[in-house]
Amino acid sequence: MKKYLFIITITALFCAIAEAQAQGYQPRLEIGGSVGEIYRNDPRASSRNNTSFGPRLVYNKYFHSAEGPDLVLSLEGEINWFIRDERSAFINGGHPTQGQFGSKVGFRADNGGFFLKAHGGFMSFGNVIRDFPADSPPRLDRMTVPIFNWGGVVELYPARHLTVRFDIGRTHLFYPHATILGIDTPLSGKAFWQGNTGLMFTF
Repeated sequence: MKKYLFIITITALFCAIAEAQAQGYQPRLEIGGSVGEIYRNDPRASSRNNTSFGPRLVYNKYFHSAEGPDLVLSLEGEINWFIRDERSAFINGGHPTQGQFGSKVGFRADNGGFFLKAHGGFMSFGNVIRDFPADSPPRLDRMTVPIFNWGGVVELYPARHLTVRFDIGRTHLFYPHATILGIDTPLSGKAFWQGNTGLMFTF
């Protein structure tokens, strides 16, 4: 009986120490990665969905409050590589690559946080129809376009140096012009929904 009481006491002590260490923890640097999915509701796209993966880096700046959670401003960047080799069209094709860099701002408590984010960046498609002449086959080439991503982030902190992150947002693409049957044609911009789930290691 004494042995079990000793084990319970030691376990409770370690749990109390771990909880005390977790409270007030404010990591400056986060390194990790994510997997995600996009949904394009655009009839011009040759593929509506695609799955991504890639690394993410975050730097946090804290603004302390006397009561309640701390306000956090984060500078972050990420790269996403998409798995599916998309069929070539005027606005997509090949394996897309996405890079976005910006900030998120919100509140962090001991067990979780909520943030709003805004990122600028690029989307690069490896095999897009750039020209469609009337008397020859279409010309395929890489196309890189600027993007703007905005949305929300929910974070959970199950351990001192671990963050589970959920992103949901809207990504706006700004397309250039294409030559279709000899006519310079603007490819009007479109937006798609994008969600990511990631693990971040904090320091």
